[in-house]
Amino acid sequence: MRYTLGSLIQIAKGLAAQFGSDCEILIHDLLSADPEHTIVYVENGHITDRKVGGGPSKIALSAMEALKDTAGDLTPNSQAPDDQGSDSQGTDDQNDPARVRSLKEPPLNDSLGYLTRTPDGRILKSSTLYIRDETGMIHYMFCINFDITRLIGFEQSIHSLIQDDRSDPAQQPEPIVTNVNDLLDTLIQQSVALVGKPAALMNKDEKIRAIQFLNNAGAFLVTKSGDKVSQYFGISKFTLYSYIDIKNRRHEDRGDRSDNKKPSP
Repeated sequence: MRYTLGSLIQIAKGLAAQFGSDCEILIHDLLSADPEHTIVYVENGHITDRKVGGGPSKIALSAMEALKDTAGDLTPNSQAPDDQGSDSQGTDDQNDPARVRSLKEPPLNDSLGYLTRTPDGRILKSSTLYIRDETGMIHYMFCINFDITRLIGFEQSIHSLIQDDRSDPAQQPEPIVTNVNDLLDTLIQQSVALVGKPAALMNKDEKIRAIQFLNNAGAFLVTKSGDKVSQYFGISKFTLYSYIDIKNRRHEDRGDRSDNKKPSP
């Protein structure tokens, strides 16, 4: 379905009124010209201490990175595939940049009912939905965060009355960060955990793996992230950018590039 920002705000207000002050609603603009300030609407922002003009979450940053290359694929003469496989001339729809982009967009799947954690330790039940605007392009991210901390306390009290032993531990909630610098630190920590050893002990291939994780997560959309990451991994910025680009160069070596062009030296 397609929505204007106004209709999304109307839905956000309705959900907040229905579920009360424990329900936070955020709308991120994934096509924002400033990737460090993506929040365009908030209801009950006290839940995560975020405001309009605030920065992206980890999920929003990853989505922006995924969508970034789509815009570059559009050209004035772009055409969408002919669904009937005919040899007829392209229709107006096939020459419509909005339709072409929507076909090229990566498969961003909604995430529903997962757990997150605020900096002060409260547990939220969260859902993230990717929303298309009136042109059919993925434009907004609609986020619902419901504070279930007190409900968990009630559940634990009831459980202690009816059962002696505990079941398997609950999944570990994803931490919520409130600014892009903390988000970058979190992503760096996750890249180190992915490799399984400190950066000082990583070999070249392990550093490439960690940096590719950061790139795919959108870490390098953050201002001056290259300086911080290169310093953290003990490499130069030239080496950092070569590690970021190594995936594309490996595809070229296998002949995977559709345009068969080689990068400039």
